Amino acid sequence: MIGTELQSFVDYSMPVRIMDYDVLEYKDQIQRIASERKVENHVKSGKQKVELSPIKKEDRLIPVITLVLYMGEEPWNAAKNLHGLLDFSEVPERFKTYIPDYQIHVLDVCHTSDDRLLEFPKDIATMFLTIKYRDNLPTLKKVLKTIPEIENIEEDTYDVMWNFLDKRMLELKENVQNEDGGINMCGAVDQMIAEGMERGLEQGMERGLKQGMERVAQEKVWGIRNMIEVCQELGTSYDNVQFQVEMKYNLSQEEAERYMKQYWK
Repeated sequence: MIGTELQSFVDYSMPVRIMDYDVLEYKDQIQRIASERKVENHVKSGKQKVELSPIKKEDRLIPVITLVLYMGEEPWNAAKNLHGLLDFSEVPERFKTYIPDYQIHVLDVCHTSDDRLLEFPKDIATMFLTIKYRDNLPTLKKVLKTIPEIENIEEDTYDVMWNFLDKRMLELKENVQNEDGGINMCGAVDQMIAEGMERGLEQGMERGLKQGMERVAQEKVWGIRNMIEVCQELGTSYDNVQFQVEMKYNLSQEEAERYMKQYWK
């Protein structure tokens, strides 16, 4: 399972943030397995069997990878692992090996070489190069023209990219569409230059990030509601459900209580 965290600024707490996201996903998987086990046990025995462990020895979780996609102007200079964030000055050297580390994966789009970006599938590479050279459109056009295989992209990629960067480019799509339905990116860049859209790109990215954060918030609320309703159906006590909501979604007791009052029927 691969997730993407979009960043427009350097967040020095990122190793802990990503670790938290990944742990929440693993906990969610455990919760789903545990819920299925309870239903199975109830069907087989006619009553709910109490299990000390939420999962069985043979159960396995789906691996989780979170990629930080950083698009800021300044180079990423924050730690890329948990140890890089910790103060070891008072920790004896022999104890350091006992402190778990956590590596994160950061792609600093604007400060990664073109050759490295071109290792991605061509449509994704084109999107990354567009982000990288968003403030220098003539250079972007020059780069695209020197790499014929990425000069044209699929319509779906074009739509996704400009929904994120600047929706005005969606209105100009027909002007740069090929006979086979693909999109000529050099033609698109010419349109951007003609429309004076350099400044709009940055504003478009900010709007895209804001909308992305709003979607994440909505999904979180949906997840909390679903968890409360499922646990209630399985006969879990009110206090236990509230505690699980607090732990899984890193909420205060007051926040969890508000959700419980709203969704506990």
